[in-house]
Amino acid sequence: MGLAARNLQRDLAKFNAFNASVIGIGRTTPESNKVWAEKNELTFTLLADPDQAIAKAYGVPAEVASSSGNQGIYEVIVAPGGKVKLPRIAVNNIDGESTSLLACLQYFKEHPGHTDGP
Repeated sequence: MGLAARNLQRDLAKFNAFNASVIGIGRTTPESNKVWAEKNELTFTLLADPDQAIAKAYGVPAEVASSSGNQGIYEVIVAPGGKVKLPRIAVNNIDGESTSLLACLQYFKEHPGHTDGP
């Protein structure tokens, strides 16, 4: 996930232009998050979710949240007011992941009533 996170960091200003926040959540500890953020020069928030409480709150399937094969990577776009849009397992195109999320944000800006993506 290092490359994906660095790409999100690279595109942080683009997310901010949509008034969107990038938050990384994983089955980690606060200490490991701090080390990992420093190593990858990340400035966005990383949350530790070792018991998967956050994952459960956003409807992430348990098999995804606890998977070690894909590191439990899951994407959720949360609209103002807390409405979940486009919950999905992160695609394997790590280099294009940030671009894909930005395209979804653009789509939702143009189609505010939709909850599924382009």
